[in-house]
Amino acid sequence: MGGNDNVNLSISALLKDTLMVDRLSIEEAISKLNTRLSNQKLKIDTKQIEEFSKIIDSISILQTNPKKEISNTCNKIKDTTKLNYLSNLISYAYLSLSINDFTKSFLDSIEIVNDIEKKYIKYTAILLKYGWTPAKHITLPEINKIIELYDSDIDRKQALINKKIITFYRKELLEDVLNEWSKRKILQDRLDILKNIIDAHISGKYSLAVPVLLAQIEGVIAKGFCHKGQMHEPCYKAYINEILSFNPHNGYNILISDFFVNSMMVDFTYGEPVGSKTSRHAILHGADTNYGTEENSLKLILFLDYIQSKFQYFSCNSSNVYHLAGCNMVHPISRDEAKTEPSNISEYFVISTSKKKRYFTKNMIFYENEDTPILNGLRPCKMCIAD
Repeated sequence: MGGNDNVNLSISALLKDTLMVDRLSIEEAISKLNTRLSNQKLKIDTKQIEEFSKIIDSISILQTNPKKEISNTCNKIKDTTKLNYLSNLISYAYLSLSINDFTKSFLDSIEIVNDIEKKYIKYTAILLKYGWTPAKHITLPEINKIIELYDSDIDRKQALINKKIITFYRKELLEDVLNEWSKRKILQDRLDILKNIIDAHISGKYSLAVPVLLAQIEGVIAKGFCHKGQMHEPCYKAYINEILSFNPHNGYNILISDFFVNSMMVDFTYGEPVGSKTSRHAILHGADTNYGTEENSLKLILFLDYIQSKFQYFSCNSSNVYHLAGCNMVHPISRDEAKTEPSNISEYFVISTSKKKRYFTKNMIFYENEDTPILNGLRPCKMCIAD
């Protein structure tokens, strides 16, 4: 079982599968959860606020006799070292509050989480509207300020929101982002380039950072999909849509995919105004000479950060092994083309061109964490995933 820093087993994802409303008692649910957590390295990512909604939909501990349920299961939870924090929380609530107070506290917590989720949804919509990928490092107080600015009647609110995000991502935080990247398998062969990008951005050399960022985004996607051969624009778009849509629970990914197509992949014509500040074609072909801004550079840094985070684990068709994204043991994949539209369309990339649609086998399955491939009977790669 993998024990590296890249393992991120989301507690909300586990709860989604194990705590079914009105179907499992707390005792049964905890027992099942503990079994599935065996030999796992658990990490809770508090930045993923949008996942809170899954917890709300899944947890049902206020049953017929919650006092008895809590009393009977606290000791069992204590035996699981990886859930000590949960045991302590429940034990403290049970010992210090009456059951009515505990119930009220629990319901109040749900209201708080609901409120946070609504704010995060609005914050995400605001950022996408202004051309930003949702920034995972932004704190809740800053999110509140961005929403307040957007709802205000002041002029130039977009410029003020842009400035707030830029101010938030100063040198120390950008160095933290680079440190996070250094731990990612998929980025190992381009770390020197990424460091130069961050250094250029911090130094104000945005005209150097932007084109390199555009190239590295494409490189990360090609690496993540084990691409072989030339990668034309329709294929590039298909890859982006795939990595941003394989998780059906996250509606933000679809919006970000649309943002990518409508902002970064905008075409241009020499002698005419460019339709986007971050048009890949206009910048790399030299038509846009005004791209070198702090805003454009940071937008692409955050987009790269978001895209690389989507590549976690994968397996190849007909293989019983799963890998970390970027594993060097997996060679570039040749994808077969179907002559007609296949019946099992979900197993194919649909490459749309001006003339027709083409269908290529995916040959890969992506996973957010190690839970699903393990449940499917796959074993970890001995080279990229440590025992």
